Amino acid sequence: MGQIQRRYGTDTGGYGTDTDRGYGTDTGGMQQIQEGYGTDSGGYGDRYRGYGQIQSATDTGGYAGQMGQIQEGMGQIQEGMIQDGTDTGGYGTDTGGYGTDTGGYATDTGGYGTDTGGVWDDTGWLGTDTGGYDRTDTGGWNRWDTDTGGYGDRYRRVWDRYRRVWDRWTERRYGTDTGGMGQIQEKGDIQEGMGDRQPREPPVENGWIPYMGCALQFGANPLEFLRSRQKKYGHIFTCKIAGRYVHFLCDPFSYHSVIRQGRHLDWKKFHFSASVKVKSYKGRCLSRTSTRRLCVSNNLFLQAFGHKSMDPSHGYTTENLHKTFLKTLQGEALPSLIENMMENLQSVMLQSNMLKSSSSEWEVDGIFAFCYKVMFESGYLTLFGKELDGDKTIARQQAQKALVLSALENFKEFDKIFPALVAGLPIHVFKSGHSARENLAKTMLHENLSKRTKISDLISLRMQLNDSLSTFNELSKARTHVAILWASQANTLPATFWTLFYLIRCPAAMNAATEEVRNVFKGSNQKVDPKNPQLVLTREQLDNMPVLDSIIKEAMRLSSASLNVRVAKEDFLLHLDNMESYRIRKDDVIALYPQMLHFDPEIYEDPLTYKYDRFLDEKGQEKTCFFRGGRRLRYYYMPFGSGVTKCPGRFFAVHEIKQFLALVLSYFQMELLDSEVKVPPLDQSRAGLGILQPTYDVDFKYRLKAL
Repeated sequence: MGQIQRRYGTDTGGYGTDTDRGYGTDTGGMQQIQEGYGTDSGGYGDRYRGYGQIQSATDTGGYAGQMGQIQEGMGQIQEGMIQDGTDTGGYGTDTGGYGTDTGGYATDTGGYGTDTGGVWDDTGWLGTDTGGYDRTDTGGWNRWDTDTGGYGDRYRRVWDRYRRVWDRWTERRYGTDTGGMGQIQEKGDIQEGMGDRQPREPPVENGWIPYMGCALQFGANPLEFLRSRQKKYGHIFTCKIAGRYVHFLCDPFSYHSVIRQGRHLDWKKFHFSASVKVKSYKGRCLSRTSTRRLCVSNNLFLQAFGHKSMDPSHGYTTENLHKTFLKTLQGEALPSLIENMMENLQSVMLQSNMLKSSSSEWEVDGIFAFCYKVMFESGYLTLFGKELDGDKTIARQQAQKALVLSALENFKEFDKIFPALVAGLPIHVFKSGHSARENLAKTMLHENLSKRTKISDLISLRMQLNDSLSTFNELSKARTHVAILWASQANTLPATFWTLFYLIRCPAAMNAATEEVRNVFKGSNQKVDPKNPQLVLTREQLDNMPVLDSIIKEAMRLSSASLNVRVAKEDFLLHLDNMESYRIRKDDVIALYPQMLHFDPEIYEDPLTYKYDRFLDEKGQEKTCFFRGGRRLRYYYMPFGSGVTKCPGRFFAVHEIKQFLALVLSYFQMELLDSEVKVPPLDQSRAGLGILQPTYDVDFKYRLKAL
């Protein structure tokens, strides 16, 4: 900072005094910040309340007494700051600071730094005792110029440098001075005692923003963030995210240590507080925005869906929701779901408003829009039934269609704001989204659902259980159905898009899938007839379609970004595969990020490339053996979670996508409008919520096949 007079003031000033040497000496600095910005010995000093005391500073003090003269110093910025600058330029003149020649930001002798110091100590921040910010005695801010330059062309670096100064101040206020920028040992901030690190605890990174910690860095690119920290710290490390200390485990061979630790780890505590995941309220889900709310409270039920917690331990219900899903989405309940979904898919696909009057004409649509319309309507009717089933009149069918399309538009509006709700913003901020949720709830009041036919076992059972609740009013009960609707659609829709997009884009995949579907229908003596759509696929047939299975898995591998989360029920030692063990505290969060598996080049060769047969073995059957470092992996594909939190609706989700693919391959000829179209980037705003949506749609054309 020896050259800082060229920028800010004279060479006799400082953040404190010329004896402060920066931030933390016995006359002020960062350690004892309590009052404000400027007495003649304070620097930032002991006066953080100084914004309110500006007028009380001395007549020679920095930000205060010279306020009237700032115009003089700032008036010369045009020369020293914006233009090339001379060796007498700077924030003011070479004898000026923020104020006059005796002013400055802090002391009565002006300047940001001391005559020998940098921002940090008397040997400079990163440089010598005559250096600026960056290791050279003639370097100024960033080696971009010599000491003859003012701010010059370096104004873009000012905010970054100032932010580092501010961060250092805030971190040192909240913690001790032993932690440094990244490893501050904080005390009393959010989690009492976390600063008192104990032996055998994972290394911790607190980030540079109080409370938020690493949330923004993690949210910007979770995969790269975790990879860089793994390289720095090893297989397990702790990050402060939105007030919680989260232990990230990055060694796939140690995943079982978390997944099987039922005695010490609780998935329900987080899972019910989050209430967000496909097909169930599983505790494996956070979005990029929810990294800022990794400590998501039980109020999320109220914030997002408008009903109270469904965790029986909270006293509002006795229903075990996870068991309800297992009972109604698996086993004996699955065949009826498959049958109804197959019927609804064909009805929606082949209805008049989806096709031109002539089967030879091409229809143009976005792939995402097409999947959204077909899958939402079919899934909605499969779960919630038909209000006018059996009435074949055109007017009644149009009324039914209008009802579903209205639900679709409301769903899209609500889903659009969902990441913000998970991040903690109140739904009332989003008037259209709030209105959309309430509109959906009104259609799902008991009096309306009771008029429908072919309602799924899931909704029928939930209606019965809701009838026994005295803690929920009728609208709150309906909102629980909105939660199920969101869970059933929010990930299935983008998963269907990615599967169809990659399929159309890859001729080899298209040919292999078409052949498999043709053989299945031929083997059961079924004829493809769009004028009389009665194709049937049983559960056994769907389970014996390895090519479609591989195609779906590969698409989901490339697009899924969920978190598997557990909360420690008590203090315990977590034993890793490498024989190391780490102390985990009660209420700490442990997280697995499966995308690290899915994009690991040691597990998946060329992981960014779509390979439709990646999950097929040499015999064309399902491949289940994947290796890393010569060792076979137990966990290599985890878009649906793991252990007891594994999505109970995963079988139905995969089956309905297979049904969709089998039908579009049988009935339609499909082509991309642009055969060279690139893969749309993933929308990272939903990272942690499951399958990521594309940032934009891709157009394609389709028409009925000539049979």
